[in-house]
Amino acid sequence: MNGQPWTTEDEKLISEFYSLMSAKNLHLKHMPNRTPAAIKKRALKLGVPHFPGKDLASLKIGQLEIIRYEGQVKYAGRDQTSWLCLCDCGEEITLVYEKIPTTEIEREALDQGNSRFYDCCESCREKTCTVCGDRFLYSHKSHICTKTSCKDKLHNERRAFWGGEHQHKMDTDKDYSENINAYKRSWNKTNRTKQALNSMIADADKLQNLIEDADE
Repeated sequence: MNGQPWTTEDEKLISEFYSLMSAKNLHLKHMPNRTPAAIKKRALKLGVPHFPGKDLASLKIGQLEIIRYEGQVKYAGRDQTSWLCLCDCGEEITLVYEKIPTTEIEREALDQGNSRFYDCCESCREKTCTVCGDRFLYSHKSHICTKTSCKDKLHNERRAFWGGEHQHKMDTDKDYSENINAYKRSWNKTNRTKQALNSMIADADKLQNLIEDADE
């Protein structure tokens, strides 16, 4: 039937079944006179979402219930299925298939803190501040919250730790101390050269000013 016009009944079958089964199965079960390629092309023109391959609708993962298939999207350089999810808090979130833990291994990874997978919406995803212990949004990239006091405390702790580590290596590691001292000598030599050059430039400027004043 290739080359024949599409009927209203054909388009109704595509609208009803294309998002529920592959084009091949739709051809075998309901549209034997249309090839899978022709079905795909017509479905694309009609804007009917493609069959995702694995139906996740009604699946419950943590606080998320998957509501429906939302179509194909580009993610990480390739086409992926996307799904509308409803969190227990009432917020909706659309996730690509890659971010939904559908296997036991992926759920174990989620339990171990793998941030790639979701079991709740962004608002409910939280981390614990390593300084004060308060909870804060997962979308914040740092492992401490946004309070200035936490930032300052962590900064000071890191300075104290690395300062102590540096001094210990200076006392016990000969190669390390020699490299550090060589770097200091090189830096001091470069710094003295820069200071001398700046002094010469300043003297030249003064001389130029004196010459200009004399010409006046």
